[in-house]
Amino acid sequence: MILPDGQAIERVRLYERQQLDSGLWMYRIDVPLRQTAAGGGVEPAEYGTWVTAEQLRPLPGVDRWR
Repeated sequence: MILPDGQAIERVRLYERQQLDSGLWMYRIDVPLRQTAAGGGVEPAEYGTWVTAEQLRPLPGVDRWR
């Protein structure tokens, strides 16, 4: 996933894609994160959001349009 400042998050989980009436494709993804646990440690977490095709980069050898 490409962030607005140009940074890239290399691994996201794709859950679904949807084509809007305008023809734009949207993708529902989860981004793996870490969050502070109640006891002060760190635990895995995920952040879910919808993004456009322009915000995603396919994995090498994988066709994102399938």
